Amino acid sequence: MNRLSIMVAALLVSTAASTPVTAGQANPRPATHGPMIPGQSPVKRVVLALYDGRAGLPRDTISHRFAELPLNHLGLVLRYQDVSQPLPALDQMDDVRGILCWLEDGQLPDPEAYMRWAEAAVTAGKKLVMLDGVGIPQDGQDAVSPARLNRFLETLGLQLHPSWTRTQTDTRFVVKDPSMVEYERKLAGMLQPFQQAVPVDSKAVSYLVARNGDDPATDSHLVIVTPTGGYVAADFAYSAGAKENQQQWYLNPLAFFRAAFATDDLPKPDTATLAGRRIFYSHIDGDGWNNVSELPEYQRRGDGSAKVIFEEILRKYPDLPTTVAPIAGDLDPARGGQVQARETARAILALPNVEAGTHTYTHPFVWDFYEDYSPEKEKPYLDKYNSLIGRLTKSYGGRQETAGEGGGESGEGQLPRYIFDRPFDLRDEVFGSRDYIQTLLPPGKRVNVIQWSGDANPFEAALAMAKQSGMANINGGDSRFDRDFPSLTWVAPLGLEVGTQRQIYASNSNENTYTELWSNRFYGFRYLLGTVRNTEVPIRLKPMNVYYHMYSGQKQPALTALQANLDYARSQPLVPIATSQFVRVAEGFYSTKFVPTGPRSWRILDRGELQTIRFDQATTVAVDFARSSGVVGARHTQGSLYVYLDGDAPTPEIVLTDDPTPWIEPQAPRPYLVESSWRIWHLQPGDNGLAFESEGYGSGQMTWRVAPNSRWQASIGAQSVAAAAGPEGLLTVTVPASGEAPAPVSIVLRRTAP
Repeated sequence: MNRLSIMVAALLVSTAASTPVTAGQANPRPATHGPMIPGQSPVKRVVLALYDGRAGLPRDTISHRFAELPLNHLGLVLRYQDVSQPLPALDQMDDVRGILCWLEDGQLPDPEAYMRWAEAAVTAGKKLVMLDGVGIPQDGQDAVSPARLNRFLETLGLQLHPSWTRTQTDTRFVVKDPSMVEYERKLAGMLQPFQQAVPVDSKAVSYLVARNGDDPATDSHLVIVTPTGGYVAADFAYSAGAKENQQQWYLNPLAFFRAAFATDDLPKPDTATLAGRRIFYSHIDGDGWNNVSELPEYQRRGDGSAKVIFEEILRKYPDLPTTVAPIAGDLDPARGGQVQARETARAILALPNVEAGTHTYTHPFVWDFYEDYSPEKEKPYLDKYNSLIGRLTKSYGGRQETAGEGGGESGEGQLPRYIFDRPFDLRDEVFGSRDYIQTLLPPGKRVNVIQWSGDANPFEAALAMAKQSGMANINGGDSRFDRDFPSLTWVAPLGLEVGTQRQIYASNSNENTYTELWSNRFYGFRYLLGTVRNTEVPIRLKPMNVYYHMYSGQKQPALTALQANLDYARSQPLVPIATSQFVRVAEGFYSTKFVPTGPRSWRILDRGELQTIRFDQATTVAVDFARSSGVVGARHTQGSLYVYLDGDAPTPEIVLTDDPTPWIEPQAPRPYLVESSWRIWHLQPGDNGLAFESEGYGSGQMTWRVAPNSRWQASIGAQSVAAAAGPEGLLTVTVPASGEAPAPVSIVLRRTAP
């Protein structure tokens, strides 16, 4: 770095509450988990999600596909409970906030045992939330009597009557709260039949009530929140739509779960924000590494797609970190890989903005196939595999992926994996691929990430081995939220519980889903920006993640779309980080604990690398910096308060206070960070300023809240520059990019005059 430039910049901070979760006159009451007093146990964050293991895995459940994302946003962690197995005792549920029952009738093997267990849980203070009805059979061989069912439902503050409305020619809604229903789709046309439900708790709040004619006695309460949980009648949570990609919420899931699980007392670990800015990360799967590019200049030389990505993307966007995960078998000559492909990998992985990952050794397409593996299982594929190899176009004299034959992710239905040179070995896929790719790295670098291949559904043992290897794991999820997939139901949660392990999902889908499995619409990845915008406004749900494959260097439309996405990222106020760091942030979401230390204060434990805590509905709330510890800064946006923690503080404490000036960032007794494109830690306040460590990609742009109209001096080593803050008390420091790999720098901000 040859200079430090400092300039004053005005920062417009929106303090208007713009989240869609306000419940209007039916606003949910504060949580009823007791007063927050010193010595209290951690705030409960776990929701027990019931599912029937006889019908499928947690990843297949509607709770995972639809409910887990909004619950994660509200700070809640799902733990899946198979109802076909013994239900946990109350003393095993100390960290459980509530129970989510989103089951079809007939999925409870012992309804009576379930009702006794749920009654005891509610009595112990757990919330019970039921969607698509109560999940308890009311007819057939296992039917529960109406009297017994209603005794159970009284714990939730409601009852079901035997009457059903099957034709709705004379039905109308007498209550339809717009903050809670018609979130993505109107309740129009002929409704599904519904059973009459009525609240019996005077504190229950009804958000959707249907009436037949003018008779109030026919009122059916279809969406209810009670002091002990919530209820949504069957077919009133979402619409399946005429086509698979047209499913949409009737219910506002953020508002409903916020009210039903009473999450306003819960700080939210935020995985989309760092240092006051939205996170950016990018990663590349190695598929198509050897595909000969169709770009004229590269085609003349016979260059593969990886060479195009190296020259046109990775070298031209040094300010945007990217994790590159080759398929080790494409590079290893002992496994059929080629020298030229290996040397391209060396050049790519040596770049300072590139983090090394692995996309396994042989690229399994269907991970479940290998969970209970024996070599005999693959024998039926030998002839097909050998025939396929003979037909493939040769590149560098070796393998090339082509559409429909392992190109993109389109080979799943044909072969169990892409490279089929020896019996499957899980340790080889994880440790072996890591160790081989490590031989291609310059000194000081290591392989940090395993990016799951194929269907990206690793089984428990695969995840356990990845954890044992020390690598972060990512992929799966395939989030979309755009014109083709116009619903929050297509936005995946943070990850998935797989037995005792945890898979972390990619935050956005890759270009494969936009190009019809790399067979058409090769420009389609440009529509990623629809999802990027929809998961930022009106509320931030996800980081910006640009996830793609090496075959994006094969065709000009695909490359142009990729460049447009990266150009957009450059135009936004983001904080770029490596993929492995995002995974560690995501892992911290699940482990974080909040221990109340007062009415509006919490000590934070076990957060790992997660450094942002969010408080919603917080326009008029601020951090009390005088009484807080381990806090670098804070920022208001979208009606929420984002608090940035010091990575060097193992047990920081956040104390909140009222904000008398909600139209600007509040003043504090010391400077604090508002936003930064670089990470900041080891903050050391002094009498006249502060010192801290910082590092990041590209130029470092930081805005600090200081005393209005004050003068400051910023120093890095022997260099220093003076500047003055404006009337808003905002000071922006810009550290030029070094062009080298990120390395910590020490910065001192010192006040020199009023």
